[in-house]
Amino acid sequence: MPGPKRSILLDSRVADARGSWVRVDNSTDDDELAEKIAAFESLPNAAGTEAARWLREDARDNDGLSLTRVLVTDDRVEGYISTTYGQVELTNGPMRRLTVPNRLRRRTVPAFVVCWVARHVDGDIPGVQLMLTAVGLARLAKRSGGLVAFAVDPHDEETSKMWRSDPYNFQLCREQPDSDRPTRLFIPI
Repeated sequence: MPGPKRSILLDSRVADARGSWVRVDNSTDDDELAEKIAAFESLPNAAGTEAARWLREDARDNDGLSLTRVLVTDDRVEGYISTTYGQVELTNGPMRRLTVPNRLRRRTVPAFVVCWVARHVDGDIPGVQLMLTAVGLARLAKRSGGLVAFAVDPHDEETSKMWRSDPYNFQLCREQPDSDRPTRLFIPI
């Protein structure tokens, strides 16, 4: 029986930025950037609306819990990614996909987690480019820490289905019974 499809993210290089990546945190004191963030609009669905709200209202205050980077051009914020470190809890099937020797495998493994990713509704940067940037950051982090998984926390079931389909092909982690959010998803890095 064939295994799960490989993710396009595993076969690609770090994204071509087409702008400048700027960190957003509580020390960000740039009026022009603040205006661009305030004007950011994402896709017109539940996840896009919440992602835009989160960037405008919570990203600066979340510094320390996650790191938010915005892709800025002369005109606007084209998109953003917010990342952190965490863990994924795996079932036996997905555990076999990791690049960890059998004798060292365990159910809970360290991960690079994408908390939020969103692109501007009128932007020409595809979401996959933003995710490729996050993968590049995960690969850099893997070199200096012990990370084996790249994870994403989908906002809702519709977003989860998107991440599990082509070209991303994320796999489900072990379901957390007490969570009101969709199950965390992962691919090996």
